[in-house]
Amino acid sequence: MTIPYLFWDYDSKKQNMVMEVLKRRAEVTEKQAQEEGLTVSGGYKG
Repeated sequence: MTIPYLFWDYDSKKQNMVMEVLKRRAEVTEKQAQEEGLTVSGGYKG
């Protein structure tokens, strides 16, 4: 799903909150993949 640019009117605080959620999702996805013996391309490096 693509969100139109007009809806991306975030200030720094909102942007940081979104980035934290996305980082957490990446970490969880990578952990699940490792447990299943899979690899995730372009994994989170933070």
